Amino acid sequence: MRRNAVSGWSVHLDQYAASAWSAVVAVGSLLIFATPIAAQTSDGFETMTQPEEPTQACDTPRPPRDLHSFAYVRNGYREILRIVAAEHAVETQFCGCQFDLVGWEDAILATDRFQTSDNPKLPFDVIALRGQADAVENKLEEVCAE
Repeated sequence: MRRNAVSGWSVHLDQYAASAWSAVVAVGSLLIFATPIAAQTSDGFETMTQPEEPTQACDTPRPPRDLHSFAYVRNGYREILRIVAAEHAVETQFCGCQFDLVGWEDAILATDRFQTSDNPKLPFDVIALRGQADAVENKLEEVCAE
């Protein structure tokens, strides 16, 4: 305590308020960190790792990033791979996973067949390729159904 010139003796409330605030923060921290993390979340969060996505038995593989720097072009290569794999499976009447028969090299070799532009960023019409791939895969399903 120190003497105030106007009202006599006074208490420094700032010091007591700061120490009281520190006590509240300390108690709050203890309460937060004392409870397990799983109890703090609604879905039982246990780890930071990403959950594994269930994959289908024969799903089109994702194109590697080093195939091309633009995702649009990689998506075009993915559709070309679907077309080439399904065409090859129809020719050989292979009814297993058609992606076991071909690889990314086959898709790259077939790009001239599907290229619609000289623009290096938009060499393919990915939507048209997707429709063509769906049609060839439907044909493969018909062949395998017989």
